[in-house]
Amino acid sequence: MTEIELRTSVRQLEDARAEAEGTAITLRELQGISDAALVNLEIGDLELDPARKHVTRAGQVVDLTAREFALLEYLMRQRGNVVTKQQIMANVWNFDFEGDSNIVEVYVGRLRRKIDKPFGREDIETLRGTGYRMRLER
Repeated sequence: MTEIELRTSVRQLEDARAEAEGTAITLRELQGISDAALVNLEIGDLELDPARKHVTRAGQVVDLTAREFALLEYLMRQRGNVVTKQQIMANVWNFDFEGDSNIVEVYVGRLRRKIDKPFGREDIETLRGTGYRMRLER
């Protein structure tokens, strides 16, 4: 391969990579995924990777269903703030959900059994008559 052919090949590869990166950004924008939504969330030793749908606590992988993951992500993004059942329903379930709002209590209980109790933590707080709050780092 001559030097000119090599430079042409390198240029073509660079152009293809730039086009692929532009396409990936465009797809993320079309899907409504911002760069902020892809940033890893951490509260103490609890880590959530939204891009890979991966959660760890104290270095141990925590297996969550898609809905449990969405609930945990929402609570972590709102950490320190009180969120009502209605806010959770609107952000984790869709507005058309016509089921019982007790589903939120059920899923919060599931999350506690997976991310809190096995690790001796109580990071998801219930504020009676108000809602839920994810504690800030200790």
